Amino acid sequence: MKSVNEMANVFCYAIEEGRMLEKELLLDGDRFVVRSDVYVTKIEAEERKLPKEITSSLRFQIASLARLMEIFKRAAPCGTMCERSLVYVLQDLASHGQEEGEPMLLPCRWYQLRPSDVSRVIDRLFVSVDYVDWREFLVHAMDLPAPTLREILVARDRFRAQDPDLREVVSLAQYHRTSLWFLEQYFDELGRDSSFEDSHDEKLCQLLNGDATVSLQLLESCSSPEETLRRMLAKELLCRMYMTDRRSVNYTALLLAFCKDENPRDGFAKALALALGSRVCADTEEGEKYAKELLERKRLAREAPPPSREALEVLDF
Repeated sequence: MKSVNEMANVFCYAIEEGRMLEKELLLDGDRFVVRSDVYVTKIEAEERKLPKEITSSLRFQIASLARLMEIFKRAAPCGTMCERSLVYVLQDLASHGQEEGEPMLLPCRWYQLRPSDVSRVIDRLFVSVDYVDWREFLVHAMDLPAPTLREILVARDRFRAQDPDLREVVSLAQYHRTSLWFLEQYFDELGRDSSFEDSHDEKLCQLLNGDATVSLQLLESCSSPEETLRRMLAKELLCRMYMTDRRSVNYTALLLAFCKDENPRDGFAKALALALGSRVCADTEEGEKYAKELLERKRLAREAPPPSREALEVLDF
């Protein structure tokens, strides 16, 4: 009787909760058994979740930045445009984008900004100049980790190794094979296999164009697939932004866009290091210390006695 009551309780619970009994129930004499390894219903495979960018009210989505790029490119194909024109485009999107039922190209909080607020954002970003490069606005909006001076030089060396003629451009395939600082962890976790490069890059293009049905299975092994996807899309968008033609990417212009810092001196040092190909000191104390050491070495060289006649004869010999 006890086993019958237990079976009745299981059925009552299933009915009350509206749940299907998936496993076999066995009433064997005075024993009631639930066979956990035997299923009596067909279990549908769990639908695989596709990694997507994490939506934020303050952060631009990379796919939205790709659409903004097309808008800016029509207005200024070479990148340089009047600062006011950039402000007007963003003000127009923030003021009328939602009202007209268009896709949201800006983060939600941008639609709460007044036109004067948008103008202040751009003024703060570009510090009151007449002309700006809209690509730099997109770079800021990507919210990628800022590279150190060393990381700028490492990226430069990687591209230069593939540019023997020093034309400051690489092919699309070379660009995609080159790791950048914001994707170092991705390369460390997955490496890069040339056998899937073409399909991999093609899928990134589809995702960047807004196709949410594309799946990148290689992201499943990443510790943070959503953020990794965002950074991979950012690299693909940078490729489009700095292409000189259908087959080449200007890596110097791309890296120069990241030679920025809250301290202008450090940003200038990054740009100078990119041009020279070697480290540039931007620290005042370190620079003064080096200058003093250099002056001291020169002073000692001037004060050193001239070599003797015998020493000169030995050198001549």
